[in-house]
Amino acid sequence: MMNKKLKYLKNGRKILTMNLLRLTRTVGRMRQKCDIFLDILKCDQCDYQTTNKKNLKYHIDSVHLDIKICKCDQCDFQTSGNESLTCHIKSAHQGIKRFKRSKHDFQANQTKHLEKHTDVHPDKEKLKCNFCDYQVNRKNDLEKHIEGVHLGIKNHKCSHCDYQANQKGDLTRHINNVHLKIKKYSCTHCDYKTTEKSRLENHVRSLHLGIKDHQCTHCDYRAVQKKYLEKHIESVHLGIKNFKCNECDYRANRKYALKTHIKCVHIRIRNYACTECDYRTTQEGYLERHINCVHLRLKKYKCNLCDYCAAQKFQLKRHIEITHLGTRNYNCNYCDYQTNEKRNLKRHIHSIHDGSKIINVSSVIIERNKSGISNFI
Repeated sequence: MMNKKLKYLKNGRKILTMNLLRLTRTVGRMRQKCDIFLDILKCDQCDYQTTNKKNLKYHIDSVHLDIKICKCDQCDFQTSGNESLTCHIKSAHQGIKRFKRSKHDFQANQTKHLEKHTDVHPDKEKLKCNFCDYQVNRKNDLEKHIEGVHLGIKNHKCSHCDYQANQKGDLTRHINNVHLKIKKYSCTHCDYKTTEKSRLENHVRSLHLGIKDHQCTHCDYRAVQKKYLEKHIESVHLGIKNFKCNECDYRANRKYALKTHIKCVHIRIRNYACTECDYRTTQEGYLERHINCVHLRLKKYKCNLCDYCAAQKFQLKRHIEITHLGTRNYNCNYCDYQTNEKRNLKRHIHSIHDGSKIINVSSVIIERNKSGISNFI
């Protein structure tokens, strides 16, 4: 009797398993048939595809527009999805860490955080690039470095311009910054807004806190970041200008400076127009400076020796040179006349000497007392 029951149970389990397999295959075939009739929706800014309109909208809002609709009720954290909000609450407020490193006590809520944490331990040998001195802990980062820097592989293309990126995140940042002009980071001390968090931090450190840790060994220049100091040394002291214009002899030390030169001089593209007058320019920063100086008459640079205020830093420097240091940068080749401006030298030659001789005149730059000027600013 017992053997019959066992045999019956075994046969029943076998039949149930076969039925489940048939059902799984049937569901798979039905799903394939349904996918044929569903329209594939594609994102116009990246390679993302879906058959669900709601998923496409969520993708655009979260990835490209960076819209954060889910807010934490315990702090200021905001995110685009419920899943990431749940992870934040568990890790930040409840202290739940799901992943642990075997050799150390570190725990993390997400695997990517655990992978990043391994970078701080010296027991892991760094991977070296065969083409340069670049070193990194993760193989994926090394592959991206080689593809982007040495091989020039840039698979992510912008649909609005010719920009190409090696990583999807760089393309998203480019679209938000250049085309959408999303400035979500605001300064709490002034009206400054920017598209990137790092730029806001540099703005606060340099302008409001006055922190510039990187000192030039050749002059009084100080920078917020090391890369700015390196650019300064290359362009000012070493005279390195790797970017050359194909239309003229102009050379620049930065790629964006060359692009600005081409737009302004050769193509004459001035997309930024002033609403108060006919002024047009190639960069948004130039337009802001024009409005602040000409229309708003903002003068934020103050002289420490008198009541003089200037709208731009170079005006304050020129004031200190002329008024307080008595610096004269331009010498007349025909007499002892000296002046701080080239136009004054030309006017002097026209009126005192002979205007026809101006082509033989070269302005001699007197070495500036840089240390003295920097102490006043």
